Amino acid sequence: MTPTMVILFSLIWGAVVWLISLAIAPHGRSVHFHPSTFLAFLAVLVLPSVLAASGIGFPVSGSDASFSPPGGAHDTIMVLTAPITSFATDAGLFEFDWISSTVLPVYLAGVIVHLVRLGLAWRRLRECVDGALPLRAHQSRWPISTTHRAIAPFAAGGWRPVIVIPVALMRRLSSAQINLIIAHEEAHLRRSDPTVGILLSLIRSLFWFNPFLRDLVSRWHQACELRADAEVLQCATADVRKSYAETLLAALRFAAGVKANPLAVPFSLHKLRSQKMRVSKILNGGFGLPTRRSRRLTLHAGVAVLTLIGSFSALTMSSEGATKKSTSFIEGGWVTSSYGIKRKGKRDHTGVDVAAPLGTPILAPDDAVVLETADQFRGNWRWGKAVVLQFSDSVVGWFTHVDGFMVKPGDRIKKGTPFATMGNTGLSTGPHVHIETYKAGVRVDPVSVWGVLNFMRR
Repeated sequence: MTPTMVILFSLIWGAVVWLISLAIAPHGRSVHFHPSTFLAFLAVLVLPSVLAASGIGFPVSGSDASFSPPGGAHDTIMVLTAPITSFATDAGLFEFDWISSTVLPVYLAGVIVHLVRLGLAWRRLRECVDGALPLRAHQSRWPISTTHRAIAPFAAGGWRPVIVIPVALMRRLSSAQINLIIAHEEAHLRRSDPTVGILLSLIRSLFWFNPFLRDLVSRWHQACELRADAEVLQCATADVRKSYAETLLAALRFAAGVKANPLAVPFSLHKLRSQKMRVSKILNGGFGLPTRRSRRLTLHAGVAVLTLIGSFSALTMSSEGATKKSTSFIEGGWVTSSYGIKRKGKRDHTGVDVAAPLGTPILAPDDAVVLETADQFRGNWRWGKAVVLQFSDSVVGWFTHVDGFMVKPGDRIKKGTPFATMGNTGLSTGPHVHIETYKAGVRVDPVSVWGVLNFMRR
């Protein structure tokens, strides 16, 4: 795929995944869902987009796609992915090659800007951690440090995990409240939330153009905070819950106006709506039970299916894009009549008509053996001159109304070899070639065999 196609695919597929995530876990109800649920949705969004960018695709006639699903899975996959690939084709997403030279530099510039911001955030984080002083009054499995900076308490991951609490905030809190903050940040470190957060920040930098991914990352952060709250307040009394809520509000007021570091997991987020919901859950004990294992497995199984559908959509679109890029076997040709078109007073159209200037070379769409050539095909003047080619997989193609041919029966020709020229012989209203295709003796739509015909429409 071109960069334009990859970005558009990522946005379209991202919107699909985001809407499904909202249906399953609406905003405000993330408390009932494990953070891994949102990681799964992120995987569903990211993996197909990565496949699309890789250029891997299903092999179709006329393309060099390199991946093929086993057995009869390809037909099933095509049915599942048809709505997405059909939308992409109808919307003309395969026609944007001309602006790729602009899209790619803009995308790369965005990635560089976001990576530079991450680098600066990392430097600020390390400066804060390196300048912090050890806190020995409170015990923890991980190092605890204090800083004189006006920031929210946070846990930093990586190879030097640490919990950092501002000195000025500690002066406003009791020892018990400080222990609650430490317990909250310990919950994050036990689950490796800071390390996962760093990875998600890198992914956000690569997908900076995708608002649906950003929202899913934000909801993952919120779910992590709620999970840590639930772990700290498990079996807690009403007084402890009240003290915990007061601690959260104190941290919010203390760090008001200070931008959170994207590479740290702070005790308090700055989104007012989520914090109101969080305080309500803390006071009322409304965290609920974690999703039951069976329900979680069912959800993740559904997510896996979504990933497969999205991945195969990307593979299919890559194949279509590869076909689009491949050399047309009728240079400058365009489809004038499709397979199965109903014609008044006549039988349904049995093939595909492609028009081009008289004398335009017609190239072999695949390796083939010449079965037949005729000046009057099947003894019927209506067909005009014709060539019949035998391809692999028992595919036979008729090419009629040609002006002339330069092969004879028994010749073996390679893909891309000229074998006839565009004509106007027989019953014809203008220069064109009628392509009729048979697979195992059964007439089929030529487009199903040579996908490049899909891109020869006007």
